[in-house]
Amino acid sequence: MIDQKIQDHTKKILKVAAQIDAELSNGESKTVQCPICGNDMLAGKSAFNGHVWAVCKKCGASFMQ
Repeated sequence: MIDQKIQDHTKKILKVAAQIDAELSNGESKTVQCPICGNDMLAGKSAFNGHVWAVCKKCGASFMQ
């Protein structure tokens, strides 16, 4: 049960990460919808290496490449 929930959340986060990578140029940021709770997630793409990151303002879901 827990393993399945982790897998589901990981798939959702990876989908958002790919979306952010495709939509932003290096050094840009924007707000996207959190795939876990549906609230605002601040997302950005590094000006240095193009890695993407995001953190949800409500549930705290986050990732960084």
